[in-house]
Amino acid sequence: MKLSLIALVAVAGFTALPAVGADRDWQVEVAHLLDYIARSNCSFIRNDKIYDAVQARDHISIKYEHVKNRISSAEQFITYAASRSSMTGKKYKVTCGKTTMLSNQWLEEELRNYREVR
Repeated sequence: MKLSLIALVAVAGFTALPAVGADRDWQVEVAHLLDYIARSNCSFIRNDKIYDAVQARDHISIKYEHVKNRISSAEQFITYAASRSSMTGKKYKVTCGKTTMLSNQWLEEELRNYREVR
């Protein structure tokens, strides 16, 4: 009986390990995306006002702090913190050079690229 209980605890413990690693993985991905925003030299359009990359990263970081306990993936980070205004519902846009696109598309593309090289 004692051996069965020990085996059960050991199996349950090993089963939980990937979840912890997965937690760290998506949080590393979010940290990468925040850094990517700040280093981008792109302009961010939020509620029809233009912000530089560092201002955008700072704003999105604050939003992330409010939602991070309710999300479990980098995709959810993009959806809930980096794609639209919580106040107006307007979608965020990013202008890099002469190209303007929705911020969620821009970040999803970078997330795919990041995952490919990891």
